[in-house]
Amino acid sequence: MRDFFEDFKQKAPLLLIISLILSIVLGGAICRSVADAKAAGDTKLLAAAITNSFGNITNFSFFTGVFAEFLLFLKITGVILLVVFGMYAYSRYKASQTSEYEGKENGSSQWGKGAEDFKHASDGK
Repeated sequence: MRDFFEDFKQKAPLLLIISLILSIVLGGAICRSVADAKAAGDTKLLAAAITNSFGNITNFSFFTGVFAEFLLFLKITGVILLVVFGMYAYSRYKASQTSEYEGKENGSSQWGKGAEDFKHASDGK
């Protein structure tokens, strides 16, 4: 368990940067789509957010979307953080279970037992 926290302290900044980049791009695009749908008077905000998000990513309007619906952006950021850190914790958990070590020592003291003793010939060979 201590190894998990030591590894987590090393990987946390990288995971945080990945999460923030995903939040700004995906969350900003979704927030921009929702803000545009609200301005147009559309009642189906989820459908508008899904259909218009890719267009907001390709024309870089996701930067303005961050501030258009800031509370929604914070919620999306929280979900992305949970998903990224949850995936990390799950992968570390699964990796810790797939160990090949079974507690058996197969060192040099065991594999030589029961074998014939080697004797040198008189000429040293």
